[in-house]
Amino acid sequence: MDPQASVIDVPASVNGRSCNLSVNAQGLTFRYKRSQAEITITRENVKTSVTRGDMLAVNLVEPMHVVPGTAKATRNVLLHRQRFLDDSVWRDTVDSLALYLGSLNYEKCNTITTACGSRDLQISACASAPIVVWESKACVVTSDVRAVILQRTSGGMSTYDVHVLPCADAVLSINMLDHKSLPVWRSTFSALQIVDTGPSQVSLQDAEAAQHEEDFRYYLCGTDISESEEESEDELEEEFVPNYYESEDSESMNSGSDSDSCSNSMSECSNTSNITSEYDSDDSDDSDDSHNDNGDSDVDYES
Repeated sequence: MDPQASVIDVPASVNGRSCNLSVNAQGLTFRYKRSQAEITITRENVKTSVTRGDMLAVNLVEPMHVVPGTAKATRNVLLHRQRFLDDSVWRDTVDSLALYLGSLNYEKCNTITTACGSRDLQISACASAPIVVWESKACVVTSDVRAVILQRTSGGMSTYDVHVLPCADAVLSINMLDHKSLPVWRSTFSALQIVDTGPSQVSLQDAEAAQHEEDFRYYLCGTDISESEEESEDELEEEFVPNYYESEDSESMNSGSDSDSCSNSMSECSNTSNITSEYDSDDSDDSDDSHNDNGDSDVDYES
């Protein structure tokens, strides 16, 4: 088979913009109808890719402009299946992505949905993509997690917040998570990676500063990392930490879905999203492209 030839060529959307997606041994190519633009992501520039039902998240090594007319390059690309596409064709697309890009399948990972329903968070023990945050027209794949800051975990709060500190990428903030999901963090990350500030809240600015500190724990709460190493592993084992990824009863984590499928709650919620939009308004001709996955006319995603 000619490695240059398109193995898959299907309608899809990229960060909310309709296009045709081609998948082959060289990588991904997006073709936009009106502007005739063609943008290719090579295999070498794909750091991680994750599939989940009708969506695919791609995390890039180097940021790119993947939608014509956008002002900022992005490291995170959300591919969405067009709703009229046949199931078997999309399955072939997912299989090709797994073959050529090594995509990870998160379809059976349990999902934590924020209290307002606007974001779905998936946490996996997979080192290359432990955290994926999904929105309707945006996604963030976070790898190489250095620390996780849990906030408002006590003091009578109904929900808690999280700052995720990657080794290199920007700090990821996730707000309004149900307390029932707290054990997942401790079952996925080590005690040395987790900082629980109890009822206190850590600002994004402080989290960004801590990200670059050698001893982030001491910077945040005055506790030396060497001291935390003395915390007994036996003590951690004695604490019951349910594994939601193997449990048959995941309703406490993800209301409305069973343990073998991920929640697809993608409703809009104002003033709660912390994914900063990487796209400005686009006045290019692509705004008249074929309908996107939601059946609406093409528009850029704005938070």
